[in-house]
Amino acid sequence: EELKLANRKLFESKRNLFPVVSGRGSQTEGTTQSDPNDAGTRADFKRQEIGLELGQPLFQSGRLYYSVKQASIQKQIAELRLDQVTGESRFEILKALYAFVSSKETLALRKTIQEIGKEIVETTIKKRDIGVASESEYLGVRSLETQIAYKILSHEKDLQMAQVKLISVLNLDTIPSFIQFSMDELAVKYGSQDPKLEDLINLAVANRPEIKTASLNRKVKEYAKKVARAENLAKVDLSAFLGQSGAAFRNEALTMKDSYNLAVKGVLYFGGSSIAPMASSEKTAPDLGSASRTDTRAKTVTVGILDSLPSGSNYLQSKIEEDKALEEYRKNRKEIVIEVKEAFYNFQKAKVQISSAQKELDYRKKEAEIAKAKDRLHQIETPQLLQALSSLTEAEIGIKEAKSFLVTSRAAIDKATNSPVE
Repeated sequence: EELKLANRKLFESKRNLFPVVSGRGSQTEGTTQSDPNDAGTRADFKRQEIGLELGQPLFQSGRLYYSVKQASIQKQIAELRLDQVTGESRFEILKALYAFVSSKETLALRKTIQEIGKEIVETTIKKRDIGVASESEYLGVRSLETQIAYKILSHEKDLQMAQVKLISVLNLDTIPSFIQFSMDELAVKYGSQDPKLEDLINLAVANRPEIKTASLNRKVKEYAKKVARAENLAKVDLSAFLGQSGAAFRNEALTMKDSYNLAVKGVLYFGGSSIAPMASSEKTAPDLGSASRTDTRAKTVTVGILDSLPSGSNYLQSKIEEDKALEEYRKNRKEIVIEVKEAFYNFQKAKVQISSAQKELDYRKKEAEIAKAKDRLHQIETPQLLQALSSLTEAEIGIKEAKSFLVTSRAAIDKATNSPVE
């Protein structure tokens, strides 16, 4: 809608360069004295006029030209705004999607260890009943089972919030059933990439719509200043009327004859005041009681005292807006460079986290295998076995969260550079 509005304003600004044409028709009826010295000669009359009016700006000190340039850039800004909103929405959707999938997979892992924990608790109860397991072992596994249940309850809330967030950014009532993708595949794909920070910054500066918009906005303010300055400079306008007119008493036939009016008006500002000279030439049809047409030429000058003070204030305001636009451009550029650096370092951090989480997972797998082997030989207490299996699950969750952080950071890099980084 903003783009449509920008297109309309561009058309309007171009239209102002061309003549304004309008039709004019008028009819006047009244009573007058055909002989000014004889009150008994009062008679009714009517006067008619019909034709075309023309207005054309001849010289506006660049006001109309800069208005067109300003509107053209506003259209480009509206197009960039679409690109900006699309990029921001895409990133928010991906971030919410990755969080939802990660929470879903994490909850599944926790429920798996919960089922294993229930089996171990049941086995421990049987062992306690026959005197093989102590009360201490039973209380230990019960405590671990409670901890697992608490983590599941907490994660279910996280999953619900992630689901609400995803539905919100998608602007839907339910999550689509076609969402199917592998977080592991994305992590492998992105984990092999090694973008350079300098390249990312160059990409962002070249591609981010916010920087382009800020740069164009500087030009908009520059043209606005020139428009405001032109408002305080000389202007020349042409106006004309071409048509027919006529007047007659009631008992006379009304005859319409050609008539025209041509006028050139200028305005020159000085010290908050103005001077407006005008020259006109007019030819009208014969009026009441006249046998010939009237041909007149006139010159007038109007001087306004302190009538153009607002135009000076508008010019000063436009200069302030131009300075603001320059500072906004610098600010946007710095913020985007910071955003790129943050996304880049998060990406590098995620790769380190995955490497560390993978080592932790390998260690916990071996630990769980040893614990299972010892359990078969009755060389380990049951709480230690459940603790080892629970630690393995936490390690699996840790690597999934690290992968989610990696793909989210990668999406942040795409958003920060407004370009898919391959």
